Amino acid sequence: MLIIGVAPIRTGASVAALLLMGTTLGTQELAGIQRSVGVLGAVFSGDRPIASSSNEPALVDVFRSAKANGDTTVRPVGGYPDYLSRVTRTSDSATAAKVVWLVPRHGLSKEAQRLRIAAWIPAIFATASFGLILLILRKRNGGVP
Repeated sequence: MLIIGVAPIRTGASVAALLLMGTTLGTQELAGIQRSVGVLGAVFSGDRPIASSSNEPALVDVFRSAKANGDTTVRPVGGYPDYLSRVTRTSDSATAAKVVWLVPRHGLSKEAQRLRIAAWIPAIFATASFGLILLILRKRNGGVP
């Protein structure tokens, strides 16, 4: 559970209980995020993983190495495939859990390949048009170069 607020319940001068308000951030929620946007996530309390969107052993190691960076900036993390990672804290508390987010670095490689091909198509057509114009002019002038 991700704690959002805490309120004391008092009986007289002493605190009898604490009322916790929050929401869950568990395996089901992280798996839903992974299915919808393709971002992997894991929640850590200290060095112990609490919840993860994937339980693959290779990904657990990638999550641990990303958490070891402990940086809030986006950093590359080695693995197969390579990932970009970001670590966020659930609060400013010293005992706050950390959430590690992983995005496959080449997750959009198919789309990027299509864009690279599409970017060269106008150059190919321009070259073909130029060659065709030269061929027509050459035939018109009697084959003289």
